[in-house]
Amino acid sequence: MLLLLATGFLAIVLGYWEALTVAYLRRALGIPPGASNVLALERIPRELLRFEQLRELAVLALLVLIALLSAPSLARAPLVLGWSFGVWDVSYYAWLRRLVGWPRSLVVLDLFLLFPRPWLGPVWLPVSISTALAVGCAVALLQ
Repeated sequence: MLLLLATGFLAIVLGYWEALTVAYLRRALGIPPGASNVLALERIPRELLRFEQLRELAVLALLVLIALLSAPSLARAPLVLGWSFGVWDVSYYAWLRRLVGWPRSLVVLDLFLLFPRPWLGPVWLPVSISTALAVGCAVALLQ
């Protein structure tokens, strides 16, 4: 249980950090509060896009390191990764909603990831996948 609480808290902090970064970028790119993140694709300079791709990889690397360093065994590390990734992703959307008023609903189009190329789709897709992943991995870790 302590494992879930500690890694969950760290994932929520990473979600907040990610949302702050996106909020800052949105402001720098002139994307108004409540507007879609998809506008970033039209406005982001090519060199900044590369930095953003590397930042996304760094966050994913942190999630992997959290799993490797906190899992009770190497065999359980993928479960910790799934739990942390799911919590991180859902908390990112919750924090972004709080910080910039977006997403306004789960059916709006979003820019999920920039790496290796932009992934687009409705917000409900990553939220539902991440929720299922977090719940499933938490249940497995508690057994």
